[in-house]
Amino acid sequence: MAQQTIYRPAPQYRQHVIITLGYVCLLVILSLAAVALVPGLGWRYLALLVLANLAWFVLGVLITNPYARSIEYEFGEKDLLVRRGLLTHSESMVPYRMVTNVEVKRGPIARALGIGTLKVHTAGFSQDSMAEATLSGLTNWEEVRQRLLEEIHAGSSAEQAGPAGAVETPLSGGENTELLAGILAEVRAWRAERPR
Repeated sequence: MAQQTIYRPAPQYRQHVIITLGYVCLLVILSLAAVALVPGLGWRYLALLVLANLAWFVLGVLITNPYARSIEYEFGEKDLLVRRGLLTHSESMVPYRMVTNVEVKRGPIARALGIGTLKVHTAGFSQDSMAEATLSGLTNWEEVRQRLLEEIHAGSSAEQAGPAGAVETPLSGGENTELLAGILAEVRAWRAERPR
């Protein structure tokens, strides 16, 4: 049986986004409602604030479905491809050989909806808190994570085999010592030649 190569966020992902937008809208309204108590601003200001926040909330709800439909995660032969976007289409390509960590995130809303998010970190982004790729809204996040780990391990096994198919053997202790001694000698020679 052929493995699935393209995954998409589950319908619960749309609910997750709308609930999150609702919480943000409510927090903004509540936190800025205290400003309505400032003399001279009053309840008109609060009504305007509520209407403005409701406007962006409604807009967010309207674009949630088309945006969620634009997202797809594809397992290629050597890379993971993440595509998304409505006005601006983006495509991220993450080589399996560069992946250093696959993080699972499931907040309270996601757990209640039965979905999870995978954050894929690479060597290039190891110093950054941002993930190279984010696979959001998956009901089968465990299966997708396992598939990604299999692709990573398959890629690293093929890389170790080399072009001729022979598996490289690690250096023995004596060979390591000789190699390091040679490197040290080269560094010392380079330092001696360098003008001060």
